[in-house]
Amino acid sequence: MDNNIKLLLGITDPNLTIDSKYQYTSYIEEKIIKNSKALLCHLYLSYPMYCPNCKTLMLHNGTKVVNNVHLSSAGKKLVLSIRKQKYLCPECKKTATAKFKDTNYHDHFSNAVKAKLVRDLSLSRPMCEIAADSLTSSNTIIRSLESVENNF
Repeated sequence: MDNNIKLLLGITDPNLTIDSKYQYTSYIEEKIIKNSKALLCHLYLSYPMYCPNCKTLMLHNGTKVVNNVHLSSAGKKLVLSIRKQKYLCPECKKTATAKFKDTNYHDHFSNAVKAKLVRDLSLSRPMCEIAADSLTSSNTIIRSLESVENNF
């Protein structure tokens, strides 16, 4: 993926590339997701991984597709559809999946979205207005605020 595109989208993970399945077609498509127009960006995440148990280089073992909500672009929700590499250790048979650095484990909203929600809350804007602007729910805003409180 071009560094300019990563810079525009606010993606910091260096291992993220355009999904090869969409290399000769458009890897960004407009779709209706949950009754609103969204941009779906097809990406691929893979890197050499060593087993946390025995430190052996792990083998590729298929992929898993996850959808992460990112900051909106052109007034539309941006969803990163990331095909993550799955790994298998040839020695101890332990499995693992590639980790995306811009989101927390088991989270579907990027850290940039959460930071924007908290920043908007600090401006004393109503929560329902922030939810409408960011195309999220008020519960997501509350969870983002709670996660910030836990860090302090």
